[in-house]
Amino acid sequence: MSEWKSFETAPKDGTLILVYWSGSRCFGLLAYEDLLEDGNIGWYDQFSGEKYHSFTHWQQLPPEPPK
Repeated sequence: MSEWKSFETAPKDGTLILVYWSGSRCFGLLAYEDLLEDGNIGWYDQFSGEKYHSFTHWQQLPPEPPK
């Protein structure tokens, strides 16, 4: 598994990443969306569609398990 990195270095190319909010001990799966028709650019939960404004750390998702 990859190392935790500072949120400032998170990719903004639509890649799904694992994020962590320090202090709240919460995790999430977010991707940066900038192609939305309404111009609402930012970090979105890929399951709920909820927008998040910040997180403290991120890392790449692990590879898929073998078939």
